[in-house]
Amino acid sequence: MKGYLIFDNLNDLIFIKTDHSMKKHLQRAAAQNGLVETNDDSGSFDYVCDETGEDTQGDVDISRNVIVQLFSPLVTSQRVMLGQFMNLYTLVECSDGILMAFKEYLGFLFICVGTLKEDTKLILERRLHIFLVSVKLLYGPAVHLLRDDYVGSSRKVMILTEIFDKWDELRLCEQSFLVEAVEKLKVSHSLNASSVKLLQTVLEKVRKNCRVQESACHAFLLVDCKILALYSSRNASELDKSDIFLLILLTQVLQLDKLKEFSSNTGEQKVSTDSASSFQSYSENESDKKTSVSDKSESQVPVEDLGNVPCGIEVTEEICTSSIFTTVTEVRHVLVFLKSHFDTAIPHMVHTVPVLDHLVLVIVGEIKKSTLSHGVTKLLLSLHSLQVRPLESKGCFTMEKLESSIVRIIDSIRKMRLTGEQDFCVRSFLSRWEHVKKNDLMNYMNHSDEKHLPARLDCALSALCNSLQEMFVEFIFKSEVIHENDPSPALMLALQTVQELVRSKLHHYAEYLESNTSYLQEFPDLLHFLFLDRANNYLLTPSLETDQENLSGDGVSREVIWNMVDFAYQYLYKGNTSVSWRDDKYFYFFLLWFEDPRGKELKPKPKVIPPLFNLKKLPLPGIVCGDFYRILMKECFPCADIEDIHCYEIFCLYPNTVSNSYVNLQARRLAVSMWEMSGGAVTPLDFL
Repeated sequence: MKGYLIFDNLNDLIFIKTDHSMKKHLQRAAAQNGLVETNDDSGSFDYVCDETGEDTQGDVDISRNVIVQLFSPLVTSQRVMLGQFMNLYTLVECSDGILMAFKEYLGFLFICVGTLKEDTKLILERRLHIFLVSVKLLYGPAVHLLRDDYVGSSRKVMILTEIFDKWDELRLCEQSFLVEAVEKLKVSHSLNASSVKLLQTVLEKVRKNCRVQESACHAFLLVDCKILALYSSRNASELDKSDIFLLILLTQVLQLDKLKEFSSNTGEQKVSTDSASSFQSYSENESDKKTSVSDKSESQVPVEDLGNVPCGIEVTEEICTSSIFTTVTEVRHVLVFLKSHFDTAIPHMVHTVPVLDHLVLVIVGEIKKSTLSHGVTKLLLSLHSLQVRPLESKGCFTMEKLESSIVRIIDSIRKMRLTGEQDFCVRSFLSRWEHVKKNDLMNYMNHSDEKHLPARLDCALSALCNSLQEMFVEFIFKSEVIHENDPSPALMLALQTVQELVRSKLHHYAEYLESNTSYLQEFPDLLHFLFLDRANNYLLTPSLETDQENLSGDGVSREVIWNMVDFAYQYLYKGNTSVSWRDDKYFYFFLLWFEDPRGKELKPKPKVIPPLFNLKKLPLPGIVCGDFYRILMKECFPCADIEDIHCYEIFCLYPNTVSNSYVNLQARRLAVSMWEMSGGAVTPLDFL
């Protein structure tokens, strides 16, 4: 049973997605509470219709009003817990085994529903965070758009709902989604370097044909869910690791057949399918630095040079209307809001270009409204925090900071040519800001020790937040989602050109890229491992298919790997950084450790050893629920510069006949080998 719901601050349901089991459960609950009627003598129920409008049985669907009534006591209780005690429920377990996890964001209550039969509490919590970050990825702070019929909203809702299902699928089959890290594809150094040069050429070509408001600044090649190469242009904002992880998930969703059918039905222009991969990233001013990722022998790789591709491409209106432009294939465009270095919601346009089977080129263009988007989002979060936790928030910002934030927003807007609706939004916002000041905001900020805001001030702040959300919609979302649905002919031709360029340069490597990676030859008895650099959140691991081949039929099942990681994380969450155990068939080993830039192991301060330090206060291990490892490093080394500390994890699987001492010795040798293969702390640009 799976369900996803969002309620606004008025307890209205603005979004719901359920599976078949959840639909039937809601129908039964509504009937038992007298909110709907069964179908005469048969006692059968009508099914709830989900957001995609799929499958309904019976003549009448259960209405959203009925669902609101079913959840109203729980939602109202949450509002009271937040308003009076500032202590929301995070998880509710019902007597029939149903679980509900909760998260609040800008006054919207996110609810994820599951059952103990199908999910653990930790999985449900991860699913809830995927729910939240996916909404933020596609809508930024404008969560209310989920209930409104804006341009392109139906396509975005379909993408959103598919993200949930795709995450559930990948969590059970991809190791990178199991540990929430970006997996690097191990290839030869020459292919790696050539791929980076190719991506540099791609960005130069696309950048020339982007509209003025968009700057193509990142490009990467994906082989399924593994990164082959990543390149960022000079002065581009660095992609956050969690952003890369979400973009990989989004790319997998955009390749789905149902998304392709939806796009063709809505008249979206198309561009083609195919795929390739190796992982290395550079910026333009640092691309001359050497890297060290290689293992597959050069003799296995085609020797054709990928570099030195001319960048000249001038797209004219005559060329765009010519017959060559009609042969485009399955390119996708999506407006997203990434955290970037601002850690708010910065608008980007993502273009996914299928190249070969399993190989996709992803181009990320930053939209030149980052200052405005960051200012509006940050102010919105600050004002909401002031409403929810006034005493805590007063210590974080002052009236002067609020004034200066508003001045920066207005200064950004003054540089634009405004439509009538945009001008009205600005005037409304300034009027409501004056109304807030008249309701003694300054007096409350400077002199009051009241635990709760005065009612009139709280109401005025709510109106101001609504104005900020409308400004975000008018200035950023509405104007940019148009280009998502209707990209310019010049851009489409440029994307088709780079698609053919990348395909022509990489098609010789198709088999090489699709071949499975193994690191196990040098380590006798080692059945499988996962090595993670948690400072950069990347993963090196053999593919499970390769394990099957190397083990002469006695392969390691995914279930064994998944159980090993889950079990180890349970003990990590209790404060154990080293765990080993065995069962009838296998010996398992897990180790987490810290190093300085020179590779010297660092020991945490004694005060962080449980029970003095409660790891349960931290988010779940990974990068989607929050950067668990970065927070852990701050707690373990409070006086050190976090950028100078590297955190590593390793999971190892052996036959149960090996000894502890043998495993400890080989695991450390394996860690050194992986550290050297990835460039270690000496060349951090091997990843980003």
